[in-house]
Amino acid sequence: MGLLPTQQLPSTSLAMPDFSDLQPEIGPLYSTIELVQRSPRIQGLSFNPVALIRSVNGLWQVGREQALTALQRYFELATGDYRQQYDLDEQRIFLILRLLFVQVDGSKMPPLLIGLPDVAPPDDDRFPLFPLAIVTQVPFLLVQGYMLGGLPQSPLEQLENCRQYGQLRSQPLIPESPIAAVESLLALAPYSQLAPEALTWYQGMLYQQALRSLRDTRKGSLAPLYSPSEAELATLTQPRSEDDQVAEWQQHVAAVAAIAPRWSVETQQFE
Repeated sequence: MGLLPTQQLPSTSLAMPDFSDLQPEIGPLYSTIELVQRSPRIQGLSFNPVALIRSVNGLWQVGREQALTALQRYFELATGDYRQQYDLDEQRIFLILRLLFVQVDGSKMPPLLIGLPDVAPPDDDRFPLFPLAIVTQVPFLLVQGYMLGGLPQSPLEQLENCRQYGQLRSQPLIPESPIAAVESLLALAPYSQLAPEALTWYQGMLYQQALRSLRDTRKGSLAPLYSPSEAELATLTQPRSEDDQVAEWQQHVAAVAAIAPRWSVETQQFE
């Protein structure tokens, strides 16, 4: 396994310009390209499954050709002059492609060649979309990130693969309970074998992802019924015994059970 990740992501106090500033330049494709910008980075500690689901479902809705065009245009923006100013990241495209497209011949999506992941990928087909794991249509990011060694693969390579050999998934994602999904994932022996040296830390990271997907769960226009802060979620990866970690997790599980959230196709969030 690679080096253990740092405990917390670095924060910045500098506010970024709003992506909407680019609307006049982007033109008619703006709302579609914005879906890409709103999707998560390849960072396990900040990954939000619902953010990826919304992006994938939104791109699915506009159809194959417009989705491919929007992803291509986002890549051009993210590798151009606006990259730093608007916090663009072309690697967002990788995760979207893995959920939005399937290979026409039923084969696996090509692996990501962007460095050394901090969790070693399995040597079989147990996680065919690695670094993603999909459980009851809830995507989880199994890694905190990648250690770059050389020139990373361009998203254009996988975009071209999808253009030539891919088709859109048959239906949009309709996720079931993230709580049940993460518990099913962690019960799998394969995952416990991927990160045996720091299983509790990675377990906490996946707990965070499940809870983050439920953040701001609300009924209609009411105030959020469940909205844990990032500071609250951060404690799940702090050094402690597994028993203490599980006890804290169960407190969150109880809070979520009290509101019984269900996915809304209309609002694309849990309600």
